[in-house]
Amino acid sequence: MQQQLIRHGQGSRTWSIVLDRGEEVNACLEEFARRELLSATSFTASGTLQDAVLGYLDAEKHDYHPRQVAHPTQVL
Repeated sequence: MQQQLIRHGQGSRTWSIVLDRGEEVNACLEEFARRELLSATSFTASGTLQDAVLGYLDAEKHDYHPRQVAHPTQVL
């Protein structure tokens, strides 16, 4: 995982984080958040995932709907 602070000011920081092929997204982001002592955090991402579970929230039912992604998929 590579990271670079690209903006800092007004009580917020913006980082660029690049994962290497095969790295686990959740594990890397959790490690990064712990190391940087982040509490309230949001992530915006783009890239290609493979062998992942993506999901969306059905706000009306208050339930997540997971979707298995086995082939390389571009995420924007």
